[in-house]
Amino acid sequence: GERSSAPPPPPRNFSPPPPCMCIQRYIGNPLLLERGRRKFDIRCWVLIDAEYGIHLFDQGVLRVSSVPYDPSDVSNRYSHLTNHCIAATHGDYGKYEPTNELFYPAFDAELNARFPQAAARAGGSVLHGLLL
Repeated sequence: GERSSAPPPPPRNFSPPPPCMCIQRYIGNPLLLERGRRKFDIRCWVLIDAEYGIHLFDQGVLRVSSVPYDPSDVSNRYSHLTNHCIAATHGDYGKYEPTNELFYPAFDAELNARFPQAAARAGGSVLHGLLL
């Protein structure tokens, strides 16, 4: 006989999985970079070893939006999102940093200048003394 290429029907007690979704809280009052008043996200690398020890690599990068943050226009994806594939399509891409990336030393310098008391409490580095 001929074989059918159609998959077998699901079992009678089968119910499809619920739709997948990602839920996260939107930060309504984010810390903005001074140059351009722009949003950013922080990319960091973490290693979990065989004994479940957690090691945070002390070098990383911030992905930065192309235009100033505008909380009154939530539809402006260039203001609210930091994805490279979105930022790169705007005319101001690379205006402040090449490829809209800011590396930890430059970010630490900004944090130390903006928050000198925190830098003093952290031994001179907000990023390495308090955050990393």
